[in-house]
Amino acid sequence: MNEKMVLRCAWGTCNVDERYPERLRNGVRLIFFPKPKTNLEKYLRWIKACGRPHDQLNVQRINKHKTVCSKVIYQFTCKMQRKRLKKKYAGKYI
Repeated sequence: MNEKMVLRCAWGTCNVDERYPERLRNGVRLIFFPKPKTNLEKYLRWIKACGRPHDQLNVQRINKHKTVCSKVIYQFTCKMQRKRLKKKYAGKYI
């Protein structure tokens, strides 16, 4: 019994799932969670950023098949950059 694990995005309400090719258009890829043994800090940040309740997504629930799609990583990265810029230039422009 050699069944392939279905990969889907673990991020909040994202519905990217490899079973539905139309959701993987425009270059969207599924990226595996960082490994806790090699990058624990990044691993924990990804869990927190996913925005799911603790009982749905926590250290014990993540295995080698958990992924996040490139679409939400891009959106999250842009959001974090905007926050940093806002903090850096806060009060300088009125």
